[in-house]
Amino acid sequence: MSDSTYPAPTPGRFLTLDLAIEAVGLVYQLLEKTPPAAAALVGQVRRSSTSIPLNLSEGLGRDGRDRLHHWRIAHASSKETTTSIQLLHAMGALEPALAERTLSLLDRLNALTYRLTHPHS
Repeated sequence: MSDSTYPAPTPGRFLTLDLAIEAVGLVYQLLEKTPPAAAALVGQVRRSSTSIPLNLSEGLGRDGRDRLHHWRIAHASSKETTTSIQLLHAMGALEPALAERTLSLLDRLNALTYRLTHPHS
């Protein structure tokens, strides 16, 4: 999926937070029809996905190492969400096209949160 798929950032907005909120919407849509046997993993995906925008937002209200701490949590939650979606996808529990779209957005989000936590690399 190309970057042109995503909307251009609105001036004064935090693109990473905007994409994280969009990702949560896709994750929840993706999880609507999962089999009951995957309930525990589905619950974990819901928690990890919502942690991403919540920690990005909280980091915006902080300074220095405290800000970086929240952005590191957001990055780790993004990676956890990605792996969980990959597991559910491998189990055949997800609609393939929507899973691929969600994973593509999460991949971009993983890159953006990595850059927030490694600004000089």
